[in-house]
Amino acid sequence: MSRLFHVVLACGVALAVIACQHAAGCGGRAGGGAGGAPDGGEPLAVWPAGFAPYPGARRLCSQHSTAGALRVRWTAYASADEAATVVAFYARAHGVDPGMRPFLVRGHGTTTLAVHEAAAADVPRCPQGPAPGERTVILVTTAASRFATSKEAP
Repeated sequence: MSRLFHVVLACGVALAVIACQHAAGCGGRAGGGAGGAPDGGEPLAVWPAGFAPYPGARRLCSQHSTAGALRVRWTAYASADEAATVVAFYARAHGVDPGMRPFLVRGHGTTTLAVHEAAAADVPRCPQGPAPGERTVILVTTAASRFATSKEAP
């Protein structure tokens, strides 16, 4: 799939998650995933979709939402580092352009990793947000059709 497709998909996913969080009965569910630290807990050794864990980042929450025919699972992590430092880390690790805006790294299938400033308005919010001093949110999203039958669907 083309890079443009993944940029459009990631932007659409972010908007769907934000819109769904503000709508009553959007089907979202918060909670920790199996095999990881509880939300807001210690840093994880392995992150979703093969992404390298960012040093010192902690998981804020993991949720999934349904918006129309799209089902989205996302996990947010927080870091005290500046967004530019986090972008440089993932750009080096995955061989992508650090100047890309929005900054996205494609994972397996429709999974993407995006880096946002914690104060940005377009970042999905967790019940427990970044702590004071955490300046960056790392968002890992996976999108699939609600009607998908694959075992890999979120």
